[in-house]
Amino acid sequence: MERFRRVWIFSDLHLTRTDDPLYRSLITALDEPAGSEDAVIFAGDVFDLVVGDSAHYRTKHRLFLEAVARLLGRKVRVFYIEGNHDFHLSGFMPSGVRFEPEAVCVEVGEAGSLRKLYVAHGDLVDQNDVGYLRLRAFFRSAPLQQVSRALPGAWIDRLASKLSRPPERKASELPEYWDPLRRDALRKVFREFAAGIRARGFDGVILGHCHDFDSEGGFYFNMGYPPVHRQFLVCGDFPDSGGEMIFRRNFPGF
Repeated sequence: MERFRRVWIFSDLHLTRTDDPLYRSLITALDEPAGSEDAVIFAGDVFDLVVGDSAHYRTKHRLFLEAVARLLGRKVRVFYIEGNHDFHLSGFMPSGVRFEPEAVCVEVGEAGSLRKLYVAHGDLVDQNDVGYLRLRAFFRSAPLQQVSRALPGAWIDRLASKLSRPPERKASELPEYWDPLRRDALRKVFREFAAGIRARGFDGVILGHCHDFDSEGGFYFNMGYPPVHRQFLVCGDFPDSGGEMIFRRNFPGF
């Protein structure tokens, strides 16, 4: 298990346009990690839809790819866990980004005070959602990977724009607006999963996917929905930590 002094975690941003203030704010936030003791974890759904490695996506998201290349140039370790909106990305990301199929597990802190951190996208948490799990397996299959390589990225973008819900609708459908019983049922699934990971010896569990701005006991955090909540997570030796191992930060400018 690799060891770092500081870790930045980003997921569920669902970025689409480079002129989006959140997109620009992410690029600014990526300027902070400074060296080999730092790590950045992209934990899925960073983009609203990027499938494959077409030239269209590499041009569209040039600013992001350049920011990741700068991280790697500073010897920052970069991890990527693919989500359900961004996958088959091995040829899209700069060389040196480490892809993990399910979770990133690292130690964070200084010698004598190390903490074990578990980060996952979260789409495998609910094993009772059989329909989604089958769809996920299809999306990540080799045949679909071949199709994604053959189709122009602009076509995929146009299809996605017709099928996806607009941002304002996503914002109105967040778990915080659900009926309490439905929201509590969701939180029970994610919190029980986090408790199981904690029982394996981990000190911090960070998940995403369900857009629930939730946390429990200082060890479990859900990323929420950054287009609305405007926050990401950091872990480790930060001056503004307030003594916490894991804490939320506002995106720059928000």
